Amino acid sequence: MNKIVIAVDSFKDCLPAPQVAETVAHAIHENFPECKIVTLPVSDGGEGLTEILVDSLHGLYHTVDAVDPLMRPIKCRIGSVNKCAIIETAQAIGLELLKPEERNPLKTTSYGLGMLINAAYDLGYRKMLIGMGGTATVDCGLGALQAMGVRFFNGIGKIMSNGITGESMLDVEYYDIINTKRKFKDVQFSIACDVNNPIAGPRGAAFVFGPQKGAKPDDVQKLDFNLRHICHILRHNNFSNFENVQGGGSAGGLGLAFYTFMGCKLSSGIDCVLDLINFNNEVEDADLVITGEGRVDAQSLMGKALTGIARRVLAVKKGLLVIGGRVADIEILNRSGIKNPLEVTPQGMSDEEAIRSDVAMQNIYDAVYKWAKVKADAMQA
Repeated sequence: MNKIVIAVDSFKDCLPAPQVAETVAHAIHENFPECKIVTLPVSDGGEGLTEILVDSLHGLYHTVDAVDPLMRPIKCRIGSVNKCAIIETAQAIGLELLKPEERNPLKTTSYGLGMLINAAYDLGYRKMLIGMGGTATVDCGLGALQAMGVRFFNGIGKIMSNGITGESMLDVEYYDIINTKRKFKDVQFSIACDVNNPIAGPRGAAFVFGPQKGAKPDDVQKLDFNLRHICHILRHNNFSNFENVQGGGSAGGLGLAFYTFMGCKLSSGIDCVLDLINFNNEVEDADLVITGEGRVDAQSLMGKALTGIARRVLAVKKGLLVIGGRVADIEILNRSGIKNPLEVTPQGMSDEEAIRSDVAMQNIYDAVYKWAKVKADAMQA
């Protein structure tokens, strides 16, 4: 093989994408020392988006004030590439900002994201790429809209306190967005969604992603009910045909918030990133592309990074290797064109041990080294 492109996402709760890419590259180089290896860490809009784009495209960082999903003050970074602000939801409202016992989307808010958008606006940016993903929230983006100036009122006409949560969005009865629309009328938002799920129902934000964010079964039912309540309010404000918008359920409903309230188009996060880093050009003369993420399963097909990469690679008939810390739903993956994904975690190893960064790095190296050695030996035979 003459050229291999390594385009991997982060292994959530474990390793950032650049570290995964470097580990894979090291294992490949040991077996194909003459091969050109190109590492392209990627993000589908979730964790790592800012770092990946700013570092790849030689941009700038700004440190700004915000709050976390529980409204605690934190410092966050927003990026700048070609006069466009890069804003990552996970920076302010990411699941990884909370301890396991703090994770409960009934109690968390997206308010901090709105603060990042305000900060970018105050810095003079009128183009903003917002990466949706990795959040601890299922509040339909109402908290973020509050920070941007939207006023929400309860049933007795009282303005709701800042930081609407997955639980308190049930109290919303109407809203005033006039000043917010006026303020941001000249801002061009690009909304990069990490999934294509709708807002509610069996494939919606609550049922599919709520449990990952700490929601118990009863909590999931409440969150879905509350999301439907917001949909009811939107319909009464002459919005229509939004319930099945692909990406509406991304980031706990933030996709729907920007689509309806702000009139933004929702885009595939991974496609935005791949276009910016010139992925197609790098793959053009490659023999193999290696991609992967922490868990590879049927959910990986819902607009995640792996799906976007695999689609482009298979379209130009290049070799594809998919790796994952854990792999499940193999038959579904095979039918989608993702053949024989490589599970790097040894059988019998607990998740607690597997997500330790040192252990994960060794598992990735060992599994990819073994795969590459078999491939190299076969080519020499």
